Amino acid sequence: RLYESRHFTLDRETNRKGRRFYRISLWNTGPMEYSEVEQVRDILDPLRNRAGKTAYNWKFSNLKEAEERYTMLLLRWA
Repeated sequence: RLYESRHFTLDRETNRKGRRFYRISLWNTGPMEYSEVEQVRDILDPLRNRAGKTAYNWKFSNLKEAEERYTMLLLRWA
């Protein structure tokens, strides 16, 4: 786990071939309303082609992009 906040985590994971990828997870949706969850999805995956329409986890191959998106989420929901 690289970063963790009240609602989100940024993890570094490795697949079977040894290639690293980064996952942003929305793990605490308790105080969030559905419209806020949709706003999170709009920030992380506006076209809904990275993880689907009802995703709570998003994979990124680039650490820089993952950190930028994670920072955007923290600025909004921290």
